[in-house]
Amino acid sequence: MKICPKCKFEHNKSGKFCSRSCANSRIWTEDDKKNKSLAASNSIKVKIANIKKANIQKKRQKKILIIGREINVKFAN
Repeated sequence: MKICPKCKFEHNKSGKFCSRSCANSRIWTEDDKKNKSLAASNSIKVKIANIKKANIQKKRQKKILIIGREINVKFAN
């Protein structure tokens, strides 16, 4: 009998994991998450996507004049 290193389930299958879901799953450490976040925030593709998203949101805002007051309305995507 083997024990799956992910879920600790006993199994007789070939390989060390009991299933494909255990074999494909990952546990991200806080350090991994921080490194991925920094890499994404410095990525030119992400910066361009964020600029495009901000421009679209600005275009969707309309100013409506109601009873002498101006109200900003945001429309959902």
